[in-house]
Amino acid sequence: MQDDYVNKINATLKELLRIRKKINKFQSSPHSINMLPDINVYKNYAVILAYGCIENISKNIIADYYKISTMPMRCQEFAARLLGDKYSLSVDKESFKNFLKKECSSEWFEEMKRREKADLLDKRYKRCRYSKMWMALNFIFQERCNFAHGKSSYQGTIKELIDNFYSARSWLYELDNIVSSSKLNG
Repeated sequence: MQDDYVNKINATLKELLRIRKKINKFQSSPHSINMLPDINVYKNYAVILAYGCIENISKNIIADYYKISTMPMRCQEFAARLLGDKYSLSVDKESFKNFLKKECSSEWFEEMKRREKADLLDKRYKRCRYSKMWMALNFIFQERCNFAHGKSSYQGTIKELIDNFYSARSWLYELDNIVSSSKLNG
């Protein structure tokens, strides 16, 4: 994975941890009931931050493959569209798999399915199984959608969000591993 993406993941995690510290400070205040609106703002911001990082890096990992100068022009145009401001890439499990199969590579899709079916441990951290990675992605995606579409503010704990971000981070490394594999064609 490119250093820029690793740095963005680490910066997002650092910001999430800073938000957790701020929320914990608010909650331990003798006036914590008065701080509830501030706590909710920080939690909602954390959800948007986590999801934005995941979506952005997912798009970039895939686009990097297609924007290589030796790729046909249609592939480079796809990369440009994917990175465009108006292109939303859902990391919801089914939506992402459909996108991968339809727009990118059946080989990438099959490899992702193979790893999921075997419920493999992630290659980088060896702590997180594929099933947990998908649950974490779907959790963050659903919470972001609920808030962004006005259904509800984030009701979970900041710890729960950060734990899910750790698993989602593993998924980003797995996606990068699949896309950058010389054995699999996009």
